[in-house]
Amino acid sequence: MNNNTEQSLQEIIHDFNSDIKPHPAFADAYCTRGMLKYCLRDINGAFNDWSVAIDLGCKNTVLLIKYLTLFNTIPE
Repeated sequence: MNNNTEQSLQEIIHDFNSDIKPHPAFADAYCTRGMLKYCLRDINGAFNDWSVAIDLGCKNTVLLIKYLTLFNTIPE
């Protein structure tokens, strides 16, 4: 991943932070932000966000984790 891509993902995460703050129950935002963190190799941050999303009832997050676990995918 090049620096421009990494910087763009960091900016998108910042936008999600702004969106989540006033709407802490927005499960899909946690799921998506977790995926962005995963792409940046912030595995702990990703799983923390996914845990919140699951607690908020986002079933897609469970499927995402199963997929990543099944294929053991780590972003390059």
